[in-house]
Amino acid sequence: MPKDVPRQDWMRFTTAGVEFVVILCLLTGGGVLLDRWLGTRFVFTVVGVFCGFAAAMYRLVKQARSISPGGKRRDGGAED
Repeated sequence: MPKDVPRQDWMRFTTAGVEFVVILCLLTGGGVLLDRWLGTRFVFTVVGVFCGFAAAMYRLVKQARSISPGGKRRDGGAED
């Protein structure tokens, strides 16, 4: 870990990456399960991928906007 970046920032970035992957996997997996249950080919899988990507990007952008360029949170509060 570079010395000029505080540990708290690294943890925030790691959390954002893990959240991105988890959201995408959950919604894609939900689409796969719906396809199996309803007997469709891949309709809900594709919908799950797109919805998962959109939700993950929304969450990532929301987190990125809460951090000022100096690395300090603008809102001064806890993560929602």
